[in-house]
Amino acid sequence: MDFNRDEFSLPNFKTVEVPIDLAPAPGLFAEAQFDIDDLQYDYDALVDRVVITENTLLYNTAIPADPGAGTSILPSLQVRWWKDKEYPYGDFLPLIALDDRRPRLCEVDAPPVGNGFGQLVWEPKGPVPLRVKYQDSVVVDWENPNVAQAPGFPAGVIHFAVQGYLANTKRPYALYVPIGCTLGAIAPAALVADQTAPANASRNMTGQDLIVRRMVTVIDSAHYPTLAVDPRIWRQLRIMPRLSGKELERFAPYRERAPLVAFGDSVQVNNHAITIEFYEPIPIDRLASVKFEIRNFNVVTGTQLIATFCGWRRPPKD
Repeated sequence: MDFNRDEFSLPNFKTVEVPIDLAPAPGLFAEAQFDIDDLQYDYDALVDRVVITENTLLYNTAIPADPGAGTSILPSLQVRWWKDKEYPYGDFLPLIALDDRRPRLCEVDAPPVGNGFGQLVWEPKGPVPLRVKYQDSVVVDWENPNVAQAPGFPAGVIHFAVQGYLANTKRPYALYVPIGCTLGAIAPAALVADQTAPANASRNMTGQDLIVRRMVTVIDSAHYPTLAVDPRIWRQLRIMPRLSGKELERFAPYRERAPLVAFGDSVQVNNHAITIEFYEPIPIDRLASVKFEIRNFNVVTGTQLIATFCGWRRPPKD
């Protein structure tokens, strides 16, 4: 397969998930794989990293009860992976062995009192810089997924900023989107999700295009008090930014959103995700995929495993 890298200039996020049962006994494991229909692409794409996280709040039969705030079983998982039509790349390894991001982690400063915070930083590295064109506005779709038990996951505000410089004057500039998430529902109630409306702070009215260098997501415990008591917020909430109101410029298929940690390319929050980065982007043609086989050795609880395949695709034609 010979892809022209320069053609793949639109960010692309594909999110899949699967319930992971708890292990049947010490030393044994439960197995799972992502569904092939969910993994397959409907278009050509390049994948440069896979961000794997979990959510023990979501409703499924693998989680007998909420295991508690901050719980993670990612260290209990072992995986092997391969590109379809190829052999697995090695034997099963602990999932955390595939993550080399320790120098680029943000410790979430979230004490019970005070203005604790954590942040994610994504620096798009496409063949051409991303732009927020003059008079366009940054829009963010958000979702507070349904949880298994009452109460629903609380409401609050996520801070999202697009930073860079103005094309003509090279002046540093940023656009800001406060994402107001409302109270999540209890399954099987209707999904709680919405879209931010363009505001003055998110609209580029400078007379120049904004060249995007990074996108920063911040949660602080003043505007989202849940951060201080349940840091699973980074895995529970989902977003999908867009640099204009045009549907053709979406970073994911319509109504699809990715967990917050998927947007931690350069800075990630600690202990909430595993990032597998590829030295060279993996080309995926239509109906192809990257597959994972997963084993859970945790005998106490299962989880909902979530993988976001982050990369690039060709922009659709108008």
